[in-house]
Amino acid sequence: MRFWSLLILVCATFSLGSTRAFAADVVLVHPAGADPFIEETYHRVRGELRAQAIAFEQEEGGANDLSGPASQALLGRGAARACISFNWHGEATVIRVWVIEAVGKPPNLSEAVALERNDEAPTLLAARAVDLLSSALRRAERSAPSQKRLIPRPARESPGRSGPWLIGGGMSGINFPTGVGFAFGPQVSVVRRVSAGLGLVMHASAPLLGARVENSEASARLVQGLAVLGLEAELLRLGPIGLSLDGGLGVHFLRAAGSVAEGIGSLAARRERRLTLGLVAGAEGSLELSSRLSLVLGASALLLLPPLQIALGRETIHLNEPGIQWCGGLRFAL
Repeated sequence: MRFWSLLILVCATFSLGSTRAFAADVVLVHPAGADPFIEETYHRVRGELRAQAIAFEQEEGGANDLSGPASQALLGRGAARACISFNWHGEATVIRVWVIEAVGKPPNLSEAVALERNDEAPTLLAARAVDLLSSALRRAERSAPSQKRLIPRPARESPGRSGPWLIGGGMSGINFPTGVGFAFGPQVSVVRRVSAGLGLVMHASAPLLGARVENSEASARLVQGLAVLGLEAELLRLGPIGLSLDGGLGVHFLRAAGSVAEGIGSLAARRERRLTLGLVAGAEGSLELSSRLSLVLGASALLLLPPLQIALGRETIHLNEPGIQWCGGLRFAL
């Protein structure tokens, strides 16, 4: 019960960091015939929009340019008031941001430009483009009459709309190299994006079953749980495939139910519970299945502080080497 009470407290503390999302309808034009650099830039813009909680919908097959009349026609087909397109020629890359800042007027254009292609360019371009978008949308909000919105419309759901929260579920396992065996069980995770490549993450795994230790005198069945609060940083993204590093501080729960072998009268069976702090660091790979759904696989090292000791008859087993935690499942963007 102490483990679950602490887990609920961690989840409640984590949710207090939420801020109110700024919602706006934006059309993100996916460029046709884009090379890997443009694809990387496109996905960085998507991540930055999600990080700033700006709702967007995806338009497939856009050309390598979007003029003023073309952007106005695109926005006129729906209720969106802004669109983002990509233009490139040689080493130069331009992200064009069109925003309708006043009813009945054509959209205004802002541009984020990079003259060279390097590793930092996609991230810098995406951040600059979304900053320009946010500024233009705020200007439009301020200039709109207080008694009506810029573009009156009913609320609607868009396939590409997602906020800064990610909810995941799957399976997790822990294995210590001291011979206690592999334990596995369900896992849930919650991620709150704070920027394009950084998020606060909480993982909880319990109950983890299957681990067991034994010798000629006694045996013990181990039930484990783990809750971790930390940071997740995206290291690499190639189209729908991403690689992230994560780390944090967690709480490890262990319950050992022991039994004594027949004929051993000098020992007594014991049942113990123990809460221990743990340091967790690892890597996680993701495959984007859709605009909201991703497949996630990860592995982390788990170091218990202080190391646990399991008394097994007259023998003591020390869990003083880092364990390995494996996890896999699906993650859904809200």
